[in-house]
Amino acid sequence: MSRNVKIALGQMAVELGNVEDNIRTAERMIEQAAEAGADLILLPELCFTGYNLDILGQDTCGLSEKFALPIHAALSGSARRGGLYVLAGLGIKKGGELFNAALLYDRSGAIAGEYHKTFLFGREGEFFARGSGSSVFVTDFGRVGVLICYDIGFPEMVRLLSLDGAELLTVLAAWRYQDEMAWDLNVRSRALENQLFTVAVNQAARYDNLRLFGGSMAVGPDGQTIIKMENDRGALGVCDIDLEQAENLRKFPGYYQDFSKSGIRLSWRT
Repeated sequence: MSRNVKIALGQMAVELGNVEDNIRTAERMIEQAAEAGADLILLPELCFTGYNLDILGQDTCGLSEKFALPIHAALSGSARRGGLYVLAGLGIKKGGELFNAALLYDRSGAIAGEYHKTFLFGREGEFFARGSGSSVFVTDFGRVGVLICYDIGFPEMVRLLSLDGAELLTVLAAWRYQDEMAWDLNVRSRALENQLFTVAVNQAARYDNLRLFGGSMAVGPDGQTIIKMENDRGALGVCDIDLEQAENLRKFPGYYQDFSKSGIRLSWRT
């Protein structure tokens, strides 16, 4: 029995600091994804403020707080109107701390999951608090694991999500051009090592000396690329996956089954 899921990759050409325009771009992409029949759309890391801490600095925090309610209203309303899940990267203030976060909205517009980035890259630690813990969320089509950008470079993170029951791995990113090879290698390797469908969406934007190149992609549980989007262009990509394929693959000896039987124990540390 197939478990088909249609996934949209919202590769946004984010405008740095222009939150209102970025909200409108996100709303358009969600609407287009709904029209295409998508069950889930991914929007990149910090897709409303943009990502260049050298330029925005503390404004990243200020803008995230100032526009928190309009962003929530836009994401919740768009998910409800379109009848799809929306996973978006944004800054969230909690307990006096700002987190580089991902929010998952369900088809009714309610928040179904919240994840805070664990591994902070470069200057991120000056502005964001470090998250921790598992990020596997239940949807009506399966269990979704969520990571943000630099997290994907740590195989242990994905192995833990896999062991926690993730059936689909998602990655929201603001990944720079200098590390394009690492982007492709990390996404494909994590998919293959865990025999998981993996979908990763990146910003497509230039902020002064920082180029976030796009190249969003979906990869099968065999490490083969299903879709790879163009560099340096905002666009919506759509692909179909069948979660039953990964489930069947995991029934035979291979990376997932053999690790599960190895007796090696991994656990989340807070």
